[in-house]
Order: sequence, then C-alpha cells, then structure tokens
Amino acid sequence: MSSIKIKATNSYGTTLQLTQQAAYTVAQVSGLTPPEGAVYTSELATKDGSFYSASRSQNREIVLQIYPQERIEASRLALYNVFKIAKWVQLELQTGSRHVTIEGWVQSMQGDLYENPQFLQISVLCPDPFFEDVTTTTTAVTTAGTAVTVSNAGDEEAGAIFTLTASGAVSNPIIYNTTTGQSFGLDLDLASGDTVAIDTRRGSLRATKTHNGTETNVINAMTSGSTWLKLQPGNNSISFNAESGSAALSLSVAFTPIYEGL
Repeated sequence: MSSIKIKATNSYGTTLQLTQQAAYTVAQVSGLTPPEGAVYTSELATKDGSFYSASRSQNREIVLQIYPQERIEASRLALYNVFKIAKWVQLELQTGSRHVTIEGWVQSMQGDLYENPQFLQISVLCPDPFFEDVTTTTTAVTTAGTAVTVSNAGDEEAGAIFTLTASGAVSNPIIYNTTTGQSFGLDLDLASGDTVAIDTRRGSLRATKTHNGTETNVINAMTSGSTWLKLQPGNNSISFNAESGSAALSLSVAFTPIYEGL
C-alpha cells in the first residue's frame, strides 16, 4: 500500500498519518473501488421478467489492516485515540491521480495483542459512499447571457454553490446549465451589495440572500420549474440573466468533484 497515502482525523481534530512513517505498516485496505449498487424492480403477472423501479449506491465499508511498528504499544494506543468506536472519522487518501477525503463512523477495531507481529483491523462505515476531492474549483461568470464552461472532472454529478453578486439594482435573476437543460430562478429584487447563495450539494439544499450583513432564507422565492442545478461529469455550459439589471450581476460557481473510487 506504499503508493497510497492515508491520513485519519477524528471529530476532535486529532490527526494521524498512517503511511510514509515508521510507526505503522498498512498491509491492506479494502473498499476503495466503486461501491456496490442496489437495483429495485417490480413484477407484473402479465409480463415476463420485471420493470426497473429505482436504484441507489450502497454504503461503503473501508477496512484497514495495520501493523504497529517501533514503540508498538504507543502506536497501537494512538490508533485507539483517533479511531474511536462508533465515532466519526475522516480519511484522507492520495494516489498518483486523486487526492480525496471521505467521512465515516468506526464500526470495529479487532486484533490480538498476543500475536506476533501485532496487527489491528479497523472497519469504517461510510453512509455517503463517494470520495470528495480535497480541492474546491471556483469559476467566475461575469457577463449576463454569456456561457462559461465549468468542467467537472469527477465520476459523479456534483452539486455546487452558485453565488450571485449585485453591484446595482437587479430583478428576478436566473441561472442556467444549458448542458443539462436545468435552470434555477428567483422571484427576487436585489440591491447593490446584495448576494444570493444557492447551495445544491447533497444534503445541503438551501438558498439565502445577504443584505447589509443579514442573511435570510429565500427558498420560497424559487420560480416555477426551477431545479437544484447539478454539474454533470465533463463540461457544463453555465450562464445567467435577469429580468432587469443583468449588467449589474455576476456569478461564481464553486464545487468539489466527486469520485466513485480510487
């Protein structure tokens, strides 16, 4: 596993480097390839086979087999300190091509102190099975009606934070992803200095307006037919406009690529 760098951080901010150091040998890590999927079907008495109903990605389980080295007891106790049973942990992994993080909860830590050499097997369950890039990509769209390409290098469709900034009076802004055919509009007036942040990331759907330092929820201002914009893998053509004042408006798009596996 020398080609993969692995670091763990717990909810208290305690970090432990597991590779490229003398205290540990990481012999094996499983659960780094794409997660399993579940496909649901329905049957009809009058039709052979079945109909597709839905599908989803399953939880990811990452299992690390680690051999403490040097001061073996101290190295083992340091693992206990970071990988606390039933507690949150973040794993950071880096290969030659990808540098990612994933969050999970420690399911178990098994081992035998009388074995020689000692080893510990740690299981981390990740309810969100996708890896996230450590880098957030931000693209500016400065001219209304002019599309800018936003490239999503990930394996999966990704949400983003779309931030509209007004330098004058603006009425009813709208953002387009013409590649996917999606749009997101707001029945809303903006004054100079106002910003609107539209967060379309999984588990974070929200739309807020900031005026004179005060943030308010504007989700009720979404126009009919609006969709929480996503960025498909590859190139996405992003633009914006407004019913009035579009020249006083600008847009930034910030997102983190998502990967199925390393």
